[in-house]
Amino acid sequence: MFIPSTLGKSDPALNKMTTDEIQEIHSRHKREIVKDVVAKREDFEINQEESDEDFAGPSLDLFMNAELQEKGERKRKDNSILQKVQDIESDEDEITTSNSLPISHEVILAGHSKCIQTLDIDRNGNRMISGGLDYTLKIWDFPGMNRKLKSMREFKPFDGHPINSLSFDPDGALFLCCTTNNQARIYDKDGGKIKMTIRGDMYI
Repeated sequence: MFIPSTLGKSDPALNKMTTDEIQEIHSRHKREIVKDVVAKREDFEINQEESDEDFAGPSLDLFMNAELQEKGERKRKDNSILQKVQDIESDEDEITTSNSLPISHEVILAGHSKCIQTLDIDRNGNRMISGGLDYTLKIWDFPGMNRKLKSMREFKPFDGHPINSLSFDPDGALFLCCTTNNQARIYDKDGGKIKMTIRGDMYI
């Protein structure tokens, strides 16, 4: 048992006390210690409150509110940017879909005997031109094509020269033909020769 400092272990009065009296002294001593601890804690809390009141500057709540507002604004900006990106991607998908070729039907057009180098389709999708290493230019007319799937017309712009490039004009009324002989030719959509350029440098 704990003996209070007021009564030393060798104090003669200790021998005259009963167990109940010693426990009473012990309990009273514990209550005094508890009172001292409570008083010190209350003093500390009072001093802490006074130090908070003496704090100069804006309240901490203002900093917390400002930080929350900043996070909310940043989140709104991120959502706005994400929405704009999604809108752009959606528009691109619509443009790609509207300008793409139909893929619901397909056929195999056979006609060239060697590799095809180039082909082009007019803006309406009615005519296609193709040319390759067999020196032959073919004109395909889809609206007038029958079950045989043959080209409307074929000819050799320059015999012995493969066709490197074919291109319709924006209206689809004319097309340009370039072969390996360094002379370009312009034809109408039916294959009629319109114009031929002068011979260019063979090494360019």
